[in-house]
Amino acid sequence: NTEMVKIQVLQAEGAQTPEEIVSLASAYNELAKSLGTTTLEVAKGSVEWLRQGKTIEETTKLLTASTMLSKLGNLSAAEATEYLTSTINSYAMSAEEAMSVVDRLIAVDNKSATSAKELATALRYSAATAAEAGVSIEQLIAYIGTMSSVTRINAESIGQSMKTILTRMQDIKAGAIDEDGLGINNVEL
Repeated sequence: NTEMVKIQVLQAEGAQTPEEIVSLASAYNELAKSLGTTTLEVAKGSVEWLRQGKTIEETTKLLTASTMLSKLGNLSAAEATEYLTSTINSYAMSAEEAMSVVDRLIAVDNKSATSAKELATALRYSAATAAEAGVSIEQLIAYIGTMSSVTRINAESIGQSMKTILTRMQDIKAGAIDEDGLGINNVEL
């Protein structure tokens, strides 16, 4: 019955003819071998990327990145896809750039007292606000990595904190007014 599931997954991706199914299954089998996973896992993982409107070529690149993040970051395939999706969408990155995000997360994971999973989780909460504020992905990963290593606060809290900090900084820059009608950038020391 596993073969039937594989065929259903491949058909859901748009491979309708027997030739298309065999070709896609073969490509996914090669990708699975290179990533140390199963063809079925690769096929299942590709569905989410394709649902986002990605092409098969983009999906292959994104799937490679999310599978690597899953394996190296000790994340489920679904978590890795979800976290990577939020980050690349926040920074309007292409499929080709997805692997660079994974590389950065793993590099910080290897050099600090935090994990790729913690970094990816915090990015999920803060990447959109950071991108809007003009904070590069490299800077944001460094900020999160430092906060996580030093404080050991959970990743969700760090991500939410970064989001709040960056939002407040944007408000100050814009000269926002507080509830008393005073400019929030007008402070006394």
